[in-house]
Amino acid sequence: MCAKGSAREGRSSRFLFAVTGLCLLLLASCSSLRYVEIETYNPSEIVFPKKVRKILIVNNAVAQPKVRYEALRPMNSADTMGVRADSTTFDFCRRLGERMAQSPRFEDVRLYQGALRTDSFFASEQRLTDETVRRLCEEEGVDAVISLDRLLFKMKGVLRQGDYLPVESVDVEVLGTVRATIPDEKRALGTVLLSDTIPVNLEWDLAATEKIEELPLDEVLRGVSSYLADKTHLNFVPHWKSDTRWYYTASGSLWKEAAAYAATDHWEEAAAIWQRLYDRMPEGKAQARLAANLALSEELKGDLSKALEWARRSHELCHKYLGASAEATRNQACYVSVLEHRVHSDEALRKQF
Repeated sequence: MCAKGSAREGRSSRFLFAVTGLCLLLLASCSSLRYVEIETYNPSEIVFPKKVRKILIVNNAVAQPKVRYEALRPMNSADTMGVRADSTTFDFCRRLGERMAQSPRFEDVRLYQGALRTDSFFASEQRLTDETVRRLCEEEGVDAVISLDRLLFKMKGVLRQGDYLPVESVDVEVLGTVRATIPDEKRALGTVLLSDTIPVNLEWDLAATEKIEELPLDEVLRGVSSYLADKTHLNFVPHWKSDTRWYYTASGSLWKEAAAYAATDHWEEAAAIWQRLYDRMPEGKAQARLAANLALSEELKGDLSKALEWARRSHELCHKYLGASAEATRNQACYVSVLEHRVHSDEALRKQF
């Protein structure tokens, strides 16, 4: 009797486990994605030696006296004019210094007020000599120099007739060079090449300004210069960057509870539930999704090594059960690459500080 009873209990237990596993699989199959915005701290592309704590920003470019601007009017007639650009190099240097001064990486960031270039060849660049860099560092009491060596623009635009206002659409093409140099080095520590086309859309009051010559396009150039400086400063200082991540949800009660924790940034609690679900799931798609969730929770908790392990596990399961061409598989491959990059970036950040 006892032996038979044990056998029945064993069969019941196996049946219950099978039913439970099937329910979990069915619930996990009805999954969806939720996205979360995160901030990641990234190292600068150009790494200064630790001894470099004070920086001098130098305008070593000859400002373009006038930028050729060609505007197409309705009926395809063209106006060509010159736009003043003599303030753009100074605006760039000042904005670059302001943005770099906001970083804790440097003790002091200064803007050199003197003029180094006396020629008028705005299209050419002249690198600072080592003697000049050494002299500037000694005179200004700094450790390194960042120089704007060239900044050139081209402008093209279209004046369209709208229902109420004409809309001026301007494309600004930019070409420039910025270098970081420290004394007694045979070559620049790093070079940033500026090459971009920036679209600018503006609305103007037709009653106030009917002629294209009256549009303040020089202010457009100055704004573009500041915008470029904002982008350029990221090459020289560690910086925060917005990024998007995702996690999977499903209709089960535990899935919903974990999703509620995740939605309120309680990642420890969410991860504990995802781990319980992962341990109970047979290997397959559901485990792949849970491994992806666990990778995200570890990343947000700051353990990038564990995050990478879980991300690789998720990609392996996606590849095995969904196929190499599946969107989830490709997404997880991308996430693995992102985390590998973050691991290397973390090492670079420790060196920079």
